[in-house]
Amino acid sequence: EAGAVTVLDSDAHEPDDLLTPDMLQKVAKGAGLNDDEIHALLETNPRKLLAKLGFPAAHPA
Repeated sequence: EAGAVTVLDSDAHEPDDLLTPDMLQKVAKGAGLNDDEIHALLETNPRKLLAKLGFPAAHPA
C-alpha cells in the first residue's frame, strides 16, 4: 500500500563482513523468495534507492 520495497543490508562494519554474491543468494532463498523477488531485492530495489538518493544510475551487472 505504501510502495515500500526491500533491500538486503549486511550491516557490515569490516570488509570481511560483506556478503559474497553466493551468500546473498542463499540468504534470499532462505527467506523464501522466488527468483523474481530475489532479482528485485538484490538488483532493482538497490538501484531505485540510489537513484532516489541522487546517485547516478549504476550500470547493470
